[in-house]
Amino acid sequence: GFAAAKGKGKGEGARRAPPGAERTGKVSKEDEAFLKWMVRPTGKDALQGKAKGKGKAGGEGAGGGGGEALPEETARERMERAKEYSRNMMREEKRRMKQMAAMVRARKAAIRSLPTEALRAHAAEPDFTPAPLHRHMALHTPVIPGFAEAVRKATARQAPGGQA
Repeated sequence: GFAAAKGKGKGEGARRAPPGAERTGKVSKEDEAFLKWMVRPTGKDALQGKAKGKGKAGGEGAGGGGGEALPEETARERMERAKEYSRNMMREEKRRMKQMAAMVRARKAAIRSLPTEALRAHAAEPDFTPAPLHRHMALHTPVIPGFAEAVRKATARQAPGGQA
């Protein structure tokens, strides 16, 4: 706070008030709106409040239902859908985190398997070089020597009465 302005805590770390400023105990309109927002009913309480007719029904047409109370089963269904969505998102997040951890373990194992300490040190350094904006993407497969001949032989063997 402004302890230094009041004569308390004049140590090095004490924050000083601007000249002429002192705490009055008044709350600005912005702070008051923020505090109201912080203590608003959320989750189950908010849905129950709407079900009892304390708010507008959400999601029913462009007008939001015109102030009609939500039926209790609708509020319960929405709450269940929200819980299911939350469970699915958490499951997906855990899967991604598990996959990321596996990739980190694989990267560390690959670095440890390098033959010299110099290579390991170089590989452990992060590369912050930005990716090129116009990178060529290989959209073709290089020629595999003897592949076409092998396919011809295989199809000739499978053909009825055909010989290679």
